[in-house]
Amino acid sequence: MPIDFDKATLDSLRKTYKTGEPVVIDEHSHVTRDWREKKPEDVSPTPLSLLHRYALQYDKDKNRMNYMDIYNFDEYEDFVPGTPFYIKGSIGLNKRK
Repeated sequence: MPIDFDKATLDSLRKTYKTGEPVVIDEHSHVTRDWREKKPEDVSPTPLSLLHRYALQYDKDKNRMNYMDIYNFDEYEDFVPGTPFYIKGSIGLNKRK
């Protein structure tokens, strides 16, 4: 399972770096996970669990990675009504800073 997440993440990152198109990344793609001794059903929530799946888009002109997601409870709208919360930002990729 971890290899599948890594492969999908690397393929997505390669695509956005090459094309600048937005790609979807899974929450389990973070670098701090450790699944060596765990079974898939033992995997605990991740630092990105809030996002579940989120979008990344490389901005070549500014050398930044943009991230975006919509946090909502669509499947639980009957129990948790409300408006969606939009998450959007960017991270500079300049290694010299």
